[in-house]
Amino acid sequence: MRSLVAVFSLLLFFSCDRRPVYPPVTFDGQSAVVAVGSLKEAVPVFFSFGLHGKRIDFFVVRSGSDISSYFDACRECYVQKRGYRYEKGAMVCRACNVRFPCDRLDTGIGGCYPIKLPGTRAGDRYVISREDLAAGEKYF
Repeated sequence: MRSLVAVFSLLLFFSCDRRPVYPPVTFDGQSAVVAVGSLKEAVPVFFSFGLHGKRIDFFVVRSGSDISSYFDACRECYVQKRGYRYEKGAMVCRACNVRFPCDRLDTGIGGCYPIKLPGTRAGDRYVISREDLAAGEKYF
């Protein structure tokens, strides 16, 4: 019986870790850099950036020739620290299960939409400044 309780406790402990672990973004000392060629149409790519002992998670998505980036958080559910998951062409809030089509994220408004993270395309790179990443620290 004790071993069953121990196994259940371990499963509960690990299942409560609601934030997935994403690979660290390439950082050139001033900015996060994402290779444009690594982005597929309407499929987000998730990254992490370490700052002040916190892990700031975000994703980058391409829609046609446009590229945009968002914090892996929303203004309504960020306190739960769960972020989004990608499912069948949409971003789904892990806290409330609301869906947002990837190809229309830029047009969305509302509390549960992913929080926009400014970035710019520079040739074959998509660049996000350290300052813009730091502005989202409060969500993590």
